[in-house]
Amino acid sequence: MAENIQRNRGRGSAYKFDKGGVPSEFGPFIGIIKSSVDSTRAGRLRVYIEAFGGENPDNESNWRTVNYLPHFYGATEHAGGNDGTGNFVGNRHTYGMWFTPPDIGTRVFCFFADGDPNKGYYTGCVPDEGLGHMIPAIAGSTKYDKTSPAADTFYNNSSSIPVTEINGENPEVFEDSRFWDRAKPIHALQAYSIFQQGLINDSIRGPISSSSQRESPSAVFGVSTPGTAIYEGGYSKETLKTAIESGEVTSDKIKVIGRNGGHTLVMDDGDLEGNDQLVRIRTSKGHQITMSDDGNCFYITHANGQSWLEFGAQGTVDVFSTNSVNVRTQGTINLHADKDINMYAGKDINMMTKQQLNLESSFINLRAEGELKAYSKLKISVRSDQTLALDAGKVGSFDGGDNLSLTGGCVALNSGGSIPVSPATAIPKNKVNDSTFDQTKGWESRPAKLETIATRVPTHEPWPIHNLGVANSVSFGGQQETSLPTATQTAFDQVSGFVPDGIALEDYTAMEKATKSIETLNSDQVTGIMGQLGKDTAQRYNEFSVDKGLGQFGLDAEQLESAGYLMPGTVDRFLSDPSSTSTDSFGNTTTQLEKTLASSTVWTNKNGASDLNSFLKDPVLQQDAVQDVYNTNVSQLRANGVVKGTESADDLGGLLNASVLYGVDNTVKWSKNEDLSTEKSNGIKQSVRNGQYAVGFVNEKITPDLSGFGSPGGYAGTTDRAGVVEAGNALISNNKIPKPKY
Repeated sequence: MAENIQRNRGRGSAYKFDKGGVPSEFGPFIGIIKSSVDSTRAGRLRVYIEAFGGENPDNESNWRTVNYLPHFYGATEHAGGNDGTGNFVGNRHTYGMWFTPPDIGTRVFCFFADGDPNKGYYTGCVPDEGLGHMIPAIAGSTKYDKTSPAADTFYNNSSSIPVTEINGENPEVFEDSRFWDRAKPIHALQAYSIFQQGLINDSIRGPISSSSQRESPSAVFGVSTPGTAIYEGGYSKETLKTAIESGEVTSDKIKVIGRNGGHTLVMDDGDLEGNDQLVRIRTSKGHQITMSDDGNCFYITHANGQSWLEFGAQGTVDVFSTNSVNVRTQGTINLHADKDINMYAGKDINMMTKQQLNLESSFINLRAEGELKAYSKLKISVRSDQTLALDAGKVGSFDGGDNLSLTGGCVALNSGGSIPVSPATAIPKNKVNDSTFDQTKGWESRPAKLETIATRVPTHEPWPIHNLGVANSVSFGGQQETSLPTATQTAFDQVSGFVPDGIALEDYTAMEKATKSIETLNSDQVTGIMGQLGKDTAQRYNEFSVDKGLGQFGLDAEQLESAGYLMPGTVDRFLSDPSSTSTDSFGNTTTQLEKTLASSTVWTNKNGASDLNSFLKDPVLQQDAVQDVYNTNVSQLRANGVVKGTESADDLGGLLNASVLYGVDNTVKWSKNEDLSTEKSNGIKQSVRNGQYAVGFVNEKITPDLSGFGSPGGYAGTTDRAGVVEAGNALISNNKIPKPKY
């Protein structure tokens, strides 16, 4: 190491080694905190400084008092008198920064102003080598103690769980050059808090990677409070106060051996893959506000997970509560929807007004499965400007009380026939996700568990359709496209060598335009991957088989159940062996798949799919169904860490194409390089490449003006890209700024 020739080699001529028993150097010195209790409540510490002499660090006579030196502090001048309590304006007003004094044993940076032992200050803390993972948040990690019973029993070996620091006393761990990447104990309180919220597998709203040790230099900025102390003697805050007042406390009993985790404020510019770009405020109990750039959401949740609110990327506002949602105003409440307003009550809907109830519509459909009553203390008036028809299926009666009048140009009794009356139609019902609690697995999302007339129903976490499920797409000019997670990108690197068997324009135009955008895929691109899926399936819409599935997209029963078209439990109860056959008395052989799906009892009637026949005869219904499957699959891919939803549209389209053809489980295994047969692995690669091609085809060939038109012919290279590139280079002149990829 080169010698610093400019360093101070001696002391000034006025130096005196001893001044009141304390070296006259200003410092700085490193002191070890021995006490943090300050009778003046000013944040003073008592520290042991080895340079001051005294071999026994536990001897209080060797301790020095150092004052708290905040980074910012101010106070007004006193402008009042010196008697009584003073007043609001006259007494001094203080402001500034305050941080909790560090724990005993922490090293602090100290100096003595003017060499005066009475003017000691500590300016900062000296971090212990190897520690810092829990700063500024209690970050999640994939490297945790998986031998812990909780890891397997409760957390099902989740991909990331909040952890504490490494075991710095273990030489094998501490001396490892990659100590920060070693397994750490699960932070029991933080992990359980996120577990009960239902967010343990949610990388956006649950465990985050924001840690000072995540990368170097770290892109994480923030602060955390220590959290309540865990004392050697097992005291709580309440019992400790009583023990102190009674004089029962001894120093060994109040030794802090741990902390429960404090409040955190994290501002994270994201890791090297673009994950965890966020601002998060979280209390020690678990109340949380998350503003996520990579997750494109603003999310608020209660510590117990029983209520949450989210503003989604596509203009959704989702609210969930296990108890009640209450709104009051002393003025007017206005509700306006440009489309539908759906209201469903598991019990009663009650409405009351002290004045007038007005109901107006071009068509009113009123239906009751039981009795329908109408009562007025005064007059009931019913009028039609054309025909008034009353029809009783069994018995009709009319009691006029004191007087009954019938007036008409012709009054017919039991002659001429009655005017037919059509029954009111029932409101279509949907089967949507709901969450249930398992004693070992925690909160789980169950597909098609809840019956409702609503089209979007938030549930207790986990809710797999955050930021999904709306029919419109909102594009933000500054939204940054993120790369694939590392493992997924490694799998994608093998795809480029496959030659796409891509769609032609007739495959695109054979589809109705998609009604939904899906993450970074717009509706035209979704239409394109539907056309590609239909081409890859190579089956007509009215055909089905055990091997190829149902209809033009080859959907299987598990996919239809997850998307809400089949009753929950259909696959487990009836289709454990779908290829098994049975023969009836006429000698007709039927597979278990056909026998089960032919029954209307296993279908939910979603979008009109009431049985196998109704599904197979309607290609548009199948296109709606596959979009629902896409939404379900993308949420499962996100939950497994395969995608974040902000990847390029062609990469996401490729994965969705594979997820339908080969199933989500196999697609996840392929993305994570887990065991798959060569045939299945190559099949997934081909389907991913085909999906990429389909999105690229749409980008090149389909414009809003051409969407839905017939084939214009096989043109290529029709875009003057050079002009676009030139304009882009002029706008982004700095070579260090990545240029957009078209």
